[in-house]
Amino acid sequence: MSTTFRLTYTSILSLVAIGCGDNYEQMMPMPDSPPKVECQLNSEPPIKFGASIPLTGNGPSWASPGDQPDLLKKVINEGCGAIGTELLGTPIDFIVLDSQDSQLVSPGNIDQMVSQGVVALSGSGSTVTTAAAILQDLFMGNNGQGYGLPFMNAHGAGSNMIYCTAAQLADPNVTKSTQPTSTAGTCFDSKGLVYRTRDNSISFGSASAIYVNQIAAPASQIALYSRTEPSGAYEIAANIAPRLQTSGHTVNWVTHTAGTPTVAQFKDVIIPAMVANNPTIYIAGAANPQLANFMEGFAQYAADPNTNKPSNFTTAKLVFYGNVAGGDFTTLSLAARTLMLTRLTSIQPHFDERREGYKRWHKLWTDFYPSESVPLSPMQNMFFDGWMIMTLAMVKANSTSPEAVKANYLSVVNPPGTIYYPDQYKEARAALLRGEDIDYDGASVGDMTPNLENAASIVFGYYTFDIDGVTTLSGTVEAQYTPPD
Repeated sequence: MSTTFRLTYTSILSLVAIGCGDNYEQMMPMPDSPPKVECQLNSEPPIKFGASIPLTGNGPSWASPGDQPDLLKKVINEGCGAIGTELLGTPIDFIVLDSQDSQLVSPGNIDQMVSQGVVALSGSGSTVTTAAAILQDLFMGNNGQGYGLPFMNAHGAGSNMIYCTAAQLADPNVTKSTQPTSTAGTCFDSKGLVYRTRDNSISFGSASAIYVNQIAAPASQIALYSRTEPSGAYEIAANIAPRLQTSGHTVNWVTHTAGTPTVAQFKDVIIPAMVANNPTIYIAGAANPQLANFMEGFAQYAADPNTNKPSNFTTAKLVFYGNVAGGDFTTLSLAARTLMLTRLTSIQPHFDERREGYKRWHKLWTDFYPSESVPLSPMQNMFFDGWMIMTLAMVKANSTSPEAVKANYLSVVNPPGTIYYPDQYKEARAALLRGEDIDYDGASVGDMTPNLENAASIVFGYYTFDIDGVTTLSGTVEAQYTPPD
């Protein structure tokens, strides 16, 4: 009878450990674990994204997301690019053209970027008509065939000119237009290819009404000015007026056809119509040029001894809804700037600094641009979020096709799934390629509705002015997303 002994690696270690006491690990170390393989960018040509944004023109410089493409390239490409595998990813690049905040320039930009091979587009402007002009070319250009590419709009409050809501699509009484429109009873059927990650006319209107209700006495007389349709300012006003009326106030809503009325038009036409109900609060909108002319017109009206000035005129509060913080008003007259100092408050979207996603975007931004001040406008991080979501949708489908973006855009920014923040793109990409669900929680975007409106809270800021027209944040409010009754 014989006995066979088999020595294994483990048994050898045990014998050595017995003979060598606590020093055996130094004599016979365990084998090294395999080195971790990091994901790398492949050698494929970069995926091209296109952005037509206002680098010059009427829009205030702080409203332009022009410094975000370079930051996005860094975050996405250092995170292994877009589509690919867990070990190899395709880099991305941006083609950025100046829209000049012009509805005449923007369509040509779209044609140029499409000719250079972009797979998705974005645009922004200080007016909804700029966004509408981009969409007009995107859907009706190419000899009427359109380009059929996904489009992310980081600006422009006019909802009907961006897409039809689910309720509008289901309503047989609403006409579905094949191009952007703000005609009553119609909406633009953008086939699910237009997205945005910003406030809309409902939230802008609700924030404005909340503020006015805070400062108004019960049953106040209120004057409201806006441009006529089609305009984002009109849609905002349409969400302000009924909210104030529901609160018991009387609203005298005055409209004008001019996009930017002159000082004379404000003094001689618009303000005379606004004073008719002896208001204690005057509300107007929509951007820097309108505010400048409104204030100058109001000052000239006040100084003219021949104008009608009802009893509340000299003490009435002035409220302006529009993205004007950070604008240059130093060229206005002293009388106009004094009115801004003593009687004016402006309302516009503001960062929600409590959000974890915002804090992480803020660090990314300040690390990348250490010598620049933090942007005053949330258009910056709304643009960032929109492209992050667009890219993650492509990663999930492993495709850049419009159908892939359309099918996956919502799924990467809503539960269920592990939450990932702006500085965790690499981890979010890897999770998607493993087949896991993710929930991107961005600088301005939480969960999103099927219409791709920001369904998380959007914080609006209230701004006061000094004698030079420089703004200071004086308070915030969370907007509501329920349309007015």
